[in-house]
Amino acid sequence: MNKSDENKKKTEKKEKLTKNSIVILASKSNARKQILNNYKVKFKAVPHTVDEEAEKKRYICLSPKKLALKLAQEKAESVAKKYPKNTTVGSDQVLVFQEKIFNKAKSIEEGIKNLEMFSGKKHDLVSAIYIVKNNKYIWSKTTKATVRLRKLNKKEILDYTKKNQKTLLETVGGYKIEDDKLKCIKVIAGTKEDVMGFPIKEFINRTKEKKKIYVIGNPIKHSLSPDIHNYWIKENSLIAKYEKRLVQKNQIRKLKKIIMEDNVLGANITVPYKEKIIDIVDKIDRETKECRASNTIYKLGDKICATNTDGKGFVTSLKKDFGLTIEKSKIFLIGAGGAAKGIVISLCRAKAGEITILNRNEQRAKKLRLMCNNFKTKINLQKWEDKKIPKTADLVINATSIGMKANDKLELDFSEVKKQIFIYDIVYKKGKTFLLEKSSKLGYKTSDGLPMLIRQAAESFHYWFNIYPTEKQIESVKKLVKNKT
Repeated sequence: MNKSDENKKKTEKKEKLTKNSIVILASKSNARKQILNNYKVKFKAVPHTVDEEAEKKRYICLSPKKLALKLAQEKAESVAKKYPKNTTVGSDQVLVFQEKIFNKAKSIEEGIKNLEMFSGKKHDLVSAIYIVKNNKYIWSKTTKATVRLRKLNKKEILDYTKKNQKTLLETVGGYKIEDDKLKCIKVIAGTKEDVMGFPIKEFINRTKEKKKIYVIGNPIKHSLSPDIHNYWIKENSLIAKYEKRLVQKNQIRKLKKIIMEDNVLGANITVPYKEKIIDIVDKIDRETKECRASNTIYKLGDKICATNTDGKGFVTSLKKDFGLTIEKSKIFLIGAGGAAKGIVISLCRAKAGEITILNRNEQRAKKLRLMCNNFKTKINLQKWEDKKIPKTADLVINATSIGMKANDKLELDFSEVKKQIFIYDIVYKKGKTFLLEKSSKLGYKTSDGLPMLIRQAAESFHYWFNIYPTEKQIESVKKLVKNKT
């Protein structure tokens, strides 16, 4: 292969690595613009609004690494709000000489003094980049380069200063490695781009790496979540993939390591791990704390956070998909597991009038009732042997997995129910469950769990990408998954 072919191949590689939507560079630095141009990154430079001098005084106690990262973060966030759908990158560089942080020179005299100090000695350049998309933290990176300046005499420094006053005042070291007019710069550690203040290779590798989200459970083969999320990912031009992951009971604690991988954004949690997952996360929100179960985990920096979108998705489905009113309604609910907890708490928050819980394990039903003590909704318990639907019930919800298997039969007594009753079975599968088949034959309005699945998925999607699927995208995905059930 000749040199021309090699250069062509390198260019093609760069273009492939950086083939993306326009990146927003929160900087006016010509050096950083040059780096992105060299690697064929499509970008728009937008000056940040951070007062660097004031912020450096504010964070004077931070280490060089943390200071550079903090300033890069503030620069990115100051610009990202105007460009939520783009990848915004902020960057900063700190010079460390003899354990002291040096800022850009405020005067020619200070610049000359700095060069005289650096002459013949080593100093470190700590660079940081901080990436934001959809007003959400994506990734950050710090690097360190070590540079040595050859010994310069006073005449060389003064001659350089006369011709390069702008560089002396606009760069942290008073020089530019990309046009080494001093002919004295030697990089001892790091790359040329690190010295210029932008670790481009890490940036490209990170922004081009496909993000992953998992649905975790056992069984998991039946899950339609990948179809839903991958459709929305494609519609919103996101670089990500949603996958199924079968996890055995003895593997649950290993999940933390999997989720903390750089390219993983989070996961949906399904049976039987909605309650157990709380043991491995770092932070839980109000919904999770109230129902003590989680179906969605996501990351904030280096923390794994848990939330529960089941209940919110269910209530949104009742209102938007079926036009049902929750306030003051009377509900008969079967189940007290992870899904039931999220649903009950959300129904209470929506001011349901009364909820009657039927569950095989009475102790679990009692615990669920205790969780609702802070709400005004009246909670009744009904013994498992008595499967009669209360005659006052407006809505019946099966929040168990009974019906998922072919031979599962949830036998309920419909002898006293209202004609206007609505039967909602959160199970979804090919064909109707026994409960829905019987309810339809009796002439009642019914729904399987697909509308809830899609609505709670929309809530989860927002946690990972800070984007809500549009109603059009929700309706499109309904048609997509209906054809698979």
